[in-house]
Amino acid sequence: MAPQAAANRPFLVPAIPERVHLASNEPQASTPGVVKKPPLGPKHPFPEAHIPTLVAKINELATGSIVLIVESLYQELKDHKVKKNSIEAKVKELAVKEGRIWVAKQDTYSDGLKEPATT
Repeated sequence: MAPQAAANRPFLVPAIPERVHLASNEPQASTPGVVKKPPLGPKHPFPEAHIPTLVAKINELATGSIVLIVESLYQELKDHKVKKNSIEAKVKELAVKEGRIWVAKQDTYSDGLKEPATT
């Protein structure tokens, strides 16, 4: 076909399918039959035996950088094959950021053991 003949023909746009019109008018609903699971923790959880080390390192560094805490703990626990994502998850669980510094939560003793639950 010659380029001039193609230029004279109008450009045709296909019609939008019904399902697209319906989906745009309704609020976003999940696909039927698909159940969203809540996010799980790390595949390799942080070992409970190393919690005192983690709490001590948080208190020792007194920094606002979670990356620094994770990296220093990772280097210290490298022989025990502790993963960075599990370290970060446990830091976020046992510490809070007060101002610009990560601090162990009040319910965490300085030796890394949690207070016993009171009933």
